Amino acid sequence: AKIALSSLLKAQSDLSTDSTFSVDPLIRRFSVDANTKPSSPVNIALRHKGVLGLTAIAAANPYTLPPYLPEVLVSIARHSSDIMPIGDSAKKTLMDFWRTHQDTWQEDQEKLTYEQVEILKEQLVAPSYFA
Repeated sequence: AKIALSSLLKAQSDLSTDSTFSVDPLIRRFSVDANTKPSSPVNIALRHKGVLGLTAIAAANPYTLPPYLPEVLVSIARHSSDIMPIGDSAKKTLMDFWRTHQDTWQEDQEKLTYEQVEILKEQLVAPSYFA
């Protein structure tokens, strides 16, 4: 489902010749679901659906950093310590992002706030053995 949604988002943004296409409604919808308290199996599934939706949005732009993506990545990072399979989905997406952006990380950081950089660094950069 994640791959299908990210492919549709990528195709829509590539084909859109006017500025009417926006991922903002999807980001809001998935963010609401992702912030559901995991108090029951149904709520856990709803939370996972929200995180998967956000990961699909992130995967739709593998080599670019559109203006909406930093906040999506931060939202995903906040779920990296969630129970399985939610945390695993979040970690995999962040690692995929790092893999495709580590060469441009210096430039990408300039598009992020200090807080966003710190949150992402905490998830993306392995801690030093000597730290």
